[in-house]
Amino acid sequence: MERKKLIREESALEIYLKEIGKYPLLTREEEKYYVIRMKNGDKSAKDKLIKSNLRFVVHIAKYYQNRNLSLLDLISEGNIGLMRAADKFEIAKNCHFVSYAVWWIRQKILRVIGTDRMIHLSKNKFDKLRKINKLYEESSLPNGAIPDIKNIAEYLGFETDIVKELIQFSYGPSSLDKICGDEEADPPINFVKDYDLRPEELAINNSLKRDINDLLNKVLLKKREKEVLEYRFGLNGKPELTLEEVGNIYNLTRERIRQIEGKAINRLRKTKNKEKIAAYLD
Repeated sequence: MERKKLIREESALEIYLKEIGKYPLLTREEEKYYVIRMKNGDKSAKDKLIKSNLRFVVHIAKYYQNRNLSLLDLISEGNIGLMRAADKFEIAKNCHFVSYAVWWIRQKILRVIGTDRMIHLSKNKFDKLRKINKLYEESSLPNGAIPDIKNIAEYLGFETDIVKELIQFSYGPSSLDKICGDEEADPPINFVKDYDLRPEELAINNSLKRDINDLLNKVLLKKREKEVLEYRFGLNGKPELTLEEVGNIYNLTRERIRQIEGKAINRLRKTKNKEKIAAYLD
């Protein structure tokens, strides 16, 4: 029965992907044109804007695939987020529509994932997860230690494997890489990175990168904070480097670079234009 269900889902997904592949991406000028028409009440313009970005929803949904929810379920939620973004978007935001929409897409997908996961979590583990999450979101533990897996486990008196399991359960594999301190893990800006990107997906990813690059040049950061972000994310012509590689440039430890990066990201989160970058920093 499960196998038949899986085959049906794969067949439906194949048909859907083939269908949305017919909709071309819009240029920046075309996008502005359709947004203006949409705001003037043209429903066909809104439909055009949404359809041209459906493949991007698929790309994000693939990143959040898990054992409990099908890819089609995630795509469906992401599409709701895309439609919500179309309702909220304004040309005055001065960014690509997809850069704005990505936050709404992720919000809907993460919400349905979170609801599904909490249903399958025992009360004991749920209580532990709340304590772990609270510490994980802090820049340091109450005892001054770095909030990595080992230190969180020691502080709470939990087994390391339990902490690792619950972090992955809550945040997904990418956040496990980040909290483990994997210097080769993709930085936040590449959360939809895929080494098999098709040309149209690569164009979307590049436009996102340009938008965050533009904003970084407008936000008031300390010189070193700005440079560290540029190296970590590969912005303003700088190569994308690991924590250790950036540390070698400034003769600082890997951990010190991580702290500078964290402080800079917190500054970006507080900017009035944070909706342009929220998707990359969450």
